[in-house]
Amino acid sequence: MHFLGPDEAMLIQSSLGSDIAMVIDDCAPYPSSYSYAMTSMFRTIKWAARCRELQREGQALFGIVQGSLYEELRKKNIEELIG
Repeated sequence: MHFLGPDEAMLIQSSLGSDIAMVIDDCAPYPSSYSYAMTSMFRTIKWAARCRELQREGQALFGIVQGSLYEELRKKNIEELIG
């Protein structure tokens, strides 16, 4: 088993010379409880912020929205990504 967090994800994408990097996210399983989805969403926001810190100059960064089936969580995730 391997752990792939924001530092590892950005290092790999940078090493590959990617023009567009994807932030790493915590993908909640389906179905998920509201509590689980919220924890996953906040982890995704935290990891996206770290990915932004590690973003290579000239590299675009693509955000990922989590929140499962809960619209208010997805909206919160979007607000945090663009804020």
